[in-house]
Amino acid sequence: TALLLYKISLALAPQLDGRRGQIAGLMAAAAWAFCVPAQTYAAVLMPTAWFIFVFWFILWRIVKSESAPGWWEALLLGLLVGLTATAIATILFLIPLLVCAIAFKPSIPTRSRFRVVGCALVLLGVVIGTSPCWIHNYFIARDRVFLSAHSGINFWIGNNPDANGYPRFPPGLRAGQVAMLQDSIDVAESAAGHPLKRGEVSEYWSAKARDYV
Repeated sequence: TALLLYKISLALAPQLDGRRGQIAGLMAAAAWAFCVPAQTYAAVLMPTAWFIFVFWFILWRIVKSESAPGWWEALLLGLLVGLTATAIATILFLIPLLVCAIAFKPSIPTRSRFRVVGCALVLLGVVIGTSPCWIHNYFIARDRVFLSAHSGINFWIGNNPDANGYPRFPPGLRAGQVAMLQDSIDVAESAAGHPLKRGEVSEYWSAKARDYV
């Protein structure tokens, strides 16, 4: 990630007056190298570290060239976004950035439909990359969930009577990701009186948070 930050600065060097781009790149790389939260996430292999790497990698691929990404690169970058989304879904916010790069940067091919095809290939890559999740959810679990179904419990964590603005496990749920996940399912199913799909569990906690808010 530090190397990518440096290379992005070099790619922007003409706008930063040569040596200033190198200095800015070294400062950005050093800031990342000495950022304690960043190194903590990387040391324990949290998905956030991979998300940040993929984000800057795609940004570097966009700024390093004056032309729009080609068809194959558009497909591969979309695939990379999709695969990363199976671990951390916020990477999907990069899709508009890729679409803008294809839509507004000059394209090498002279085909009139290049921009439309390029955008379609990005979306195709995303669909293929995320397919392990939505195929399992729709066709095996029979649950209408695209990637994951933990938005409800996260909403409750931030909007329960004991929420204080910081990450904190609500009363009745054990601390720890695995234990809290199981508790959230058990509580929702106990309240419903029957087994629930994961999407229904998420909706239970969302409704609970909305009622409180």
